[in-house]
Amino acid sequence: MPTVFVNYRREETAGEARALFNELAGVLGHDSVFMDVDNIALGRDFREAMQERLASCDLMLALIGKGWIDAKDSAGHRRLDNASDYVRLEIAAALKRNIPVLPVLVQGAHMPAAEALPQDIRDFAFRNAFELSHTRWGSDVHEMLKRLGVGAQGHTHAAALPTHQPIVDASTERWASAGTPHTRRTWISVAPAAAIVIALVGGGLIYYLANADERAKSEQAQLASAKAEADARVDAAKAEAEKARSDAEAARAAAAAAQIAREKAEAAQAARERADGTQAEKDRAAATQAAAGKSHAPQASKDKSPAAETDRKRAASQSSPSSSSTSSASTAADTQSLLKQAQALEKGDGITRDLTEAARIYRIAAEKGNAVAQFSLARMYQYGRGVEKDDLQAMAWDRKAAAQGNADALYAIGLAYSAGRGAEKDEAQAERWYKRAADAFRKAADQGDVQAQQMLGHMMLYGRGVPKDEAESLKLFRKAADQGSALAQYYVGFAYANGTSAPRDYTEAAKWYRKAADQGQVPAQFFLGRLYANGQGVPKDDAEAVKWYRKAAARGNRDAQAELTKRGLSGSK
Repeated sequence: MPTVFVNYRREETAGEARALFNELAGVLGHDSVFMDVDNIALGRDFREAMQERLASCDLMLALIGKGWIDAKDSAGHRRLDNASDYVRLEIAAALKRNIPVLPVLVQGAHMPAAEALPQDIRDFAFRNAFELSHTRWGSDVHEMLKRLGVGAQGHTHAAALPTHQPIVDASTERWASAGTPHTRRTWISVAPAAAIVIALVGGGLIYYLANADERAKSEQAQLASAKAEADARVDAAKAEAEKARSDAEAARAAAAAAQIAREKAEAAQAARERADGTQAEKDRAAATQAAAGKSHAPQASKDKSPAAETDRKRAASQSSPSSSSTSSASTAADTQSLLKQAQALEKGDGITRDLTEAARIYRIAAEKGNAVAQFSLARMYQYGRGVEKDDLQAMAWDRKAAAQGNADALYAIGLAYSAGRGAEKDEAQAERWYKRAADAFRKAADQGDVQAQQMLGHMMLYGRGVPKDEAESLKLFRKAADQGSALAQYYVGFAYANGTSAPRDYTEAAKWYRKAADQGQVPAQFFLGRLYANGQGVPKDDAEAVKWYRKAAARGNRDAQAELTKRGLSGSK
């Protein structure tokens, strides 16, 4: 009998977890389903108990509600960003064991994007999900279990009644056939008692069978009542959380409005000061010119030499429109140079990694109007890299980049609305921004833009802004992969390894993982190492596995570091 671990966040999906536990326990039995509240003895260390069950379970069901990706702790920090968050720890442990981990979408939630997840559970975003609807709960659960290959096995609960055969030997037979009065009196006295026992047993059995349906109905009613009560508690908790979220959003919006007002006032003051300074400079120049005109008027009237004419033409050309365009080109070149410098600092590409300095330089380029720098600065604010995490600032810079048609920023705004990050949660708004992003990516993808092909493939994989189409998604990833994109090569390898958009084929997976790994794509290096460790699609070769684990570990991949630790090795040779 398979064992199932139910992973959920109490503040969000406690009611759904309880209902799912009851359904699973009815099919598999209570001992085969683990949910922390029910399965941990009082007084026992729950961390130890969960680790034991995680080490032995065959399947994890991870419940995802609408607020799963951005759930906050009491300090206002995102729970998933905490390395000690138990939802994250449990999922990471299950992924590391490489057992089936099924995302179960409830409350109309969507699958989180890989880039929104911590590194150690980023693979969770690529697991096929199943949606449970509140209105079709029973049939949805039945279909999910059917597709998982888990279901009732037709257990028989009727107890076997013992039968006894009389033991007769020759002496007993002769004694019985003799028919002595004593024997006859014994049987006569025993027979009524036996009849009473049989009647009592038979009557009890009949009563039990007659009332079985009634008891079953009573139990179902109790379960339904418990579920309704749990649902009511969940709804109340959600309403309270929504109110707190709304109040916090209003406070953030007020703070942002105040900040914008301050910035406008400061900008207006600076503009006035510049205007005053410019006017003063003009006045001084006019006075100087007037004085010079009086003292040199005779000379100027006579000075019509070719040299003087040349000087006048040069001065005129310096104030002509071509001078302005040259200045604009120079500014664009400057911002592009700043952008490359910031990108190198962010990645540590040929230079010591410095996120604070990268954010500072991104801001300079962004303030000069570079759309890519604006989008990059928004990501620094979103994830708190080099700057304090600030979702409102992230949204503000994304909007600046989107106003210039930056497709990545359009998509990021859609994600923000979907998650309620930096703006009030609004799925309709999210879909509108997704569609604008998809249109922009499609135009660029049709022209062979590799990045656009990758992003459009990603959107098709999850049905954001476009109809969900895994087959078409894989085609776009293949186009980008054939042009040498390491990220797209990784996506193609992942599709073949997991059978998500194509039939599972470890040989193809190994081929594409290697292409990406050779270009330094870290997740591809880790998964290629795993294929060598398991002998999937390539000959089993632990030395080759360790080689790729070390490459990934050197770039900070925690899964690779864990594999090396299990072997008693370090990240270096």
